[in-house]
Amino acid sequence: MVSSREETRELRIVVRDMTYYVNGSNEPNPALQFTPGEQIRLSLRNDDRGMNHDVRIPDWGVGTKVIGWSEEQSITFRVPSNKSGGKYVCTPHSEMMSGKIVVQ
Repeated sequence: MVSSREETRELRIVVRDMTYYVNGSNEPNPALQFTPGEQIRLSLRNDDRGMNHDVRIPDWGVGTKVIGWSEEQSITFRVPSNKSGGKYVCTPHSEMMSGKIVVQ
């Protein structure tokens, strides 16, 4: 059996109306839950016409590039084992677009 630490979990984030939506949910800017050491493939799609967005986890030093409307970018990273939660943000719009990260 493959341990969850060796698998890569897919996380899809879509931006609409200056808001993050995760994995098809309608909950705006939801808390992201991770497990220490887990590998994540995060895909960001920008469906916000006329706006540029990214998604960054500043405390972990990971994030996508800023992308334009109808663009998509993916990154793969491992959740730090020695870090607690924090937040994720859109660098150009960090006051409006952010959410909590929970590591447990």
